[in-house]
Formats: sequence, C-alpha cells, structure tokens
Amino acid sequence: MLLPPSEHSKINVDGILDNLRRYMLARFQHANRIKPEFRHLESDLVWHELQAVRQILSESKPYAEFRFVIADVLISFDKEKKWGVFSPSDQNCIQSEIVTHVDEISGKEKSDVIAIRDMRGIYKMMDPNLDCLLQLIQIWVWWDLRDAADFFLFDTQMEVLRDLPKKECDERMVISYRKEMKLDETAPSPDLAGVYEFEYNRTKGMVEKLAYRIENAPIYEEIIGYEDGSDPQVDEKILQLAHHLRARDLLNEKKDLDPSWLEHYAHVLHCPADQVDKEKAAAYEERYLHRGKSELSDVLRNFEDNCVRYNVKPRQLKEVVARFRHVPSKMTDTPPEQEEAAV
Repeated sequence: MLLPPSEHSKINVDGILDNLRRYMLARFQHANRIKPEFRHLESDLVWHELQAVRQILSESKPYAEFRFVIADVLISFDKEKKWGVFSPSDQNCIQSEIVTHVDEISGKEKSDVIAIRDMRGIYKMMDPNLDCLLQLIQIWVWWDLRDAADFFLFDTQMEVLRDLPKKECDERMVISYRKEMKLDETAPSPDLAGVYEFEYNRTKGMVEKLAYRIENAPIYEEIIGYEDGSDPQVDEKILQLAHHLRARDLLNEKKDLDPSWLEHYAHVLHCPADQVDKEKAAAYEERYLHRGKSELSDVLRNFEDNCVRYNVKPRQLKEVVARFRHVPSKMTDTPPEQEEAAV
C-alpha cells in the first residue's frame, strides 16, 4: 500500500508547480500573440495540465528497497536519482508521463468505449485540432520542469542557510549530516559551522550548474517575457473614451438636451447655441467614439509592438545570483549588507 505524500512532499510539489505556472503563463502570453484564439482556452488548459503534473510529482518511484516521491527527488542533491527522473533510458524517467502519446494506443484499446487515458485524449475528443496545442503544453512542461525544481531548491536552501545559525548541532543533526557529507567512521563529526559551510558550498555548486544549463539552453526553449512601455497615451485615450461614453449614455437617457451643455456642444460643433439640439449632440458623441476607438486600437498596437522583450529564465537567474551574493560563505562571516551598513 502506497502512503499519500507527506506535508514536506506537498510543499515541494507546490513550490515546483508555482514556478511551472509562471513559465506556462509566460509561454501562453507569447502563443496568444501568435494565435489570439488560444486566449480563451488558456486558463482551463493551464489548470488541467498543472493538475496532471501535480499527480505525477506526488507519485513515488522505487529506488532499491525504498520508494521516494518524485518531487522530493527533484528538491534534493541526489544527482543519480535526479538524473534518472529525466533520462529516457532509466526505469524511473517520467518523460512518457509528462509528454503522452495518444496516437500510440493499441488496437484493442482503440476499439474500447473508454479509450481516453490522459488530458490530450479528452481535448482531442472535443476538438482534434487541440491535440497539437496539448502536446506543445506538455513539451513546455518537460523543458521547464528541471529549472522549476532547481529554482525552488534554491529558495529552500536560502531558508536553510538563514536558519542554520539559530539551531543547535544536536546528535540527530550530526547523524544526518555525516550521511549527507559521506563521512567515514574515522572522520570527525561536523560542528554547526561545518554544516553551514557544507550547505553553502552545495548551494553554490547548484547555482553554478543551473546557470550553465540556462545559459546554454537551446534558443527554441527560451521563454519570451514582455514588459509594457508605460505609454501615457493609453491611459489618456481610455479616460477620454470613458468620458464620451458616459456623455452619450446621459444624452440617450434624457428627453431634452440639458441647457448647461449648450455652450460645450456649440463650441465642439462650431455652431451657435440656438442651433444645438439633443440629436446633434448625440451624433457628435457617436462620431467621437467611432474615431476614438480606432485611435485607441492604433495606440494599443504600437504599445504592444514597442514593449520590451526579455528572456525569462536568465532574468530569474540574475535575481538568484544577486540574492546568493549576500549570503556569507561561513557562519561567522558578516553578511555583505551588514558590512555596508556598518561603514
């Protein structure tokens, strides 16, 4: 009987999925610009795919006589087990679970009434054209899963390094770290400073490997992020349209033109006030709205064309490197920000 994931495992699953969700939404933002009709599918597809990945990450795999939850393997420093998760030649690889192959159903299953085995099967039954989109989403997950896990592993390591100096190096910690550090029986037991240095060094090594992988990732795996240009014309145009929409609605609600509006409409219509009536005012507002919507469309188009594009993961990596730079390499060191404050 398999036990449900522990609370620790659930935290790991949630942490990985948070990063995956961020990546998936960024990828959809790019896809929606290419094919806008994807936009109305986005929320359902993202939710469904993340639920499928949650199930995969929450499952356990056999390693010798023990079983380990996939999320716990990913949020660890066990190189061999992690390699197996992503290696198609390993029995514990999850590639075929992430990127499913609906077309490879056997003849018997095809003749079965219930031939749906995964999310791609469901959406393909609804619309065969969605199969390619679902496959693309699964490929995105496969590309992003390792990085999503390592970025969350970094966050957990930052908490470890922050909390270690406050702890006591008791017998339980010594036994645990002797195993982690692969110390033989003749080696002295580590003290708290030694444990801290060990955690710092393996965090540093993990960041360096993550940086190498991201910097050398194929260009087709990159995630394009977008930043708006903060063009004030957009807000200004929207406010102007809202004002004229309200004016049109008020004109439609009233039986006659409010006398206090005569001077305004005489000015914009370039005619004497005694020639202004409700119909002329309403016609002016309709013309303005028609022209204003067209102008807003042009402004928004230029706004999108001029937005700043960036590569999501290298920027995330830059933030990680900046955070780690402020972590002292030894427990007795003064953090750099404290040194600057002291000066």
